Amino acid sequence: MKNSKKIISIILAAVMMMSFISLPSFAAAGSKLTLKDGASAIISAGYIYGLNAEGTKLSDIKAQLGNESDKIVAVDKDNAAVADDSYLGTGSIIRLVDATDTIDELTVIIFGDVNGDGAIDAFDIFTVDKAINSLTALSGSYALAADVDEDGATDIDDYDAIMTDLSGFEPVDQNGSIELPEAEIEQVTPETVFGIIPDAEFEFESTQTDAEIEGRRYADWDVDFVLSFNQEVNKNQIYLLGQYGTYGWIGDKIAESGTLAADEEFSIVHTWLAGVLEKSSFALTYSDIVKFVRDFKCAIYAPYAQPGLTATLKLVMTDNVTGETHVRSVITHTFEKYIPNAEITPVAADAVGDSNDGTLVGRYSSDEVSADVALNYSSSEALADVEGKQCLNYAVDFEITFNKPVEAEKVYLFGQYDNPYGLGWVGDKLSVVPAYEDATIPANTKISLISDLIGPAMGRTLVITYSDILNEVGDMKTALHVENPEDGLKVTVTLVMTDTFTGERYVVSSYEYSYYMPELPSEPNISPPSMTNKVTSGGKTYYTDLYIKYTTKDTAASIADKEYKDWNVDLLISFNHDLDGNDVHLFGKNGANSWADGTLSNTIAAGKKTALLNDFLGGTLTYSELVASGTNGLRFAVDVTDPPSGLILTVQFVITNPSNGKHYVIDTLTFSGF
Repeated sequence: MKNSKKIISIILAAVMMMSFISLPSFAAAGSKLTLKDGASAIISAGYIYGLNAEGTKLSDIKAQLGNESDKIVAVDKDNAAVADDSYLGTGSIIRLVDATDTIDELTVIIFGDVNGDGAIDAFDIFTVDKAINSLTALSGSYALAADVDEDGATDIDDYDAIMTDLSGFEPVDQNGSIELPEAEIEQVTPETVFGIIPDAEFEFESTQTDAEIEGRRYADWDVDFVLSFNQEVNKNQIYLLGQYGTYGWIGDKIAESGTLAADEEFSIVHTWLAGVLEKSSFALTYSDIVKFVRDFKCAIYAPYAQPGLTATLKLVMTDNVTGETHVRSVITHTFEKYIPNAEITPVAADAVGDSNDGTLVGRYSSDEVSADVALNYSSSEALADVEGKQCLNYAVDFEITFNKPVEAEKVYLFGQYDNPYGLGWVGDKLSVVPAYEDATIPANTKISLISDLIGPAMGRTLVITYSDILNEVGDMKTALHVENPEDGLKVTVTLVMTDTFTGERYVVSSYEYSYYMPELPSEPNISPPSMTNKVTSGGKTYYTDLYIKYTTKDTAASIADKEYKDWNVDLLISFNHDLDGNDVHLFGKNGANSWADGTLSNTIAAGKKTALLNDFLGGTLTYSELVASGTNGLRFAVDVTDPPSGLILTVQFVITNPSNGKHYVIDTLTFSGF
């Protein structure tokens, strides 16, 4: 550039008025026109810059490009063809051609050359001043060339920078820098959407206003969320949700079928959102979001997530002109199943009920019963501790099981919940529920207090969620009564939470309650007194199929303070086949007494039990009397005429509490050697 031009520019600049106005900036993108290694020029966002401001010919640019020279042509700002030895300025276009077709093109920028004549001079100062004072509007490459300090606006600072170049103090920097949108994605606390709480929710964040991006190249860049997982996932087990602008949330599975391979990337906006909206294509630009949408959210719900599953979400912006993509933000989320910190603990059974005296009244039967056991749900967590976690939607219930069969008519279950329901104690005997009417509940059958009893008893489906409890219910209790429980009956009450979406069930806490079980004698000694099974009764000698003797391991001193010392002992005898009683010859001998024998005249049904002492010999034998008999003990023999194949005899040694008639099996013997 000649010195005379610089002197004229300084004189012109001294009389110009100055103000400023915002103008566009630009950002990087790729191109099919490529640079050679070591080239000083820069290709970005469809532009080529970093050129010599003292003058750049087409041949100079060809020397820096890696494409075939004869396929590179150029036109100036007025679209006139440029020869190899001609100078290029801002707005000139370099084209890669194949015959007559243009394959790719780049626009030349020389920072400070605002009018496109290839030189930085007084005419550029004059143009910038007019732009600052709103007397002319700059756009495209000319606006970029004027914004020499790359602050996104043409203003007094740019004017001063060009003046400084013209004064010979500091040239305008031709290397520039790449400016990208100021945007990212941020993970936020999930909100309840369609009745579920997503595992993770993300929000688009931008610090820029619509005025700040006005006219900038990246304003029209395409914006997308790109999702991938570190494991293969089924598309119909991952739910995506989206919300933007004033529109409500929309959501659905990724797809009805198929899988996403590990690390396979999936477009949420272009692919999923377009499908949900039933559109062939869908796109949002950066300008759309900043100006109109503002609130742009994405959420993921993976109820079937396997341990260690991690999602990676990228905020990707694409230059729609060049196709170059820019990953502006990356965030990951590892899915986990959170099990609430809750437990059930016993409370005083005599203080429950509407009168706080342990009395419970059946809702329909009006039966009054006393609670055997009462339990309270408690949690160390507050709602804020689990905010945004899926467990808030888990259904909470008390699950009751018994270790022995029980009659539904004898089992009473009750529940009580605080505000907002304002309910007192609600419940009844299990038989009021049609499903359990006249039923015997098998051992280990799970009975849900809320869903199986309280809800049906109230005539509706009742679901209490963990959120309900933490937010509204607060106190939740259950109480149980069993009428005339069998000794040794054990009830297990389990606090369970169920994922209402997947049906997965989680055991959070459990409590066991056992009904009274008295102390019982140890197993007796059982011995065959004779290898020949010979029995002499009534002066006759018999050879029997089985001959055994029961004695005890106790002494009079060892049972002196035992409740069972005065209980009655007996042998219960049964067969696995129906038998003619006349074919069954029984023998019994109590202590030092003589043998007694006889047949059972009636048909003996399979499984029917005959008590040796009570039904056959007559009389009773207390446990202390059995102990006192020493080695004589209680003897039993049997002989079956023409026994059927596979006949099995079962003998139970039992002891009975005469005060309530309850008997307890101490030992069981089976014999099949007929």
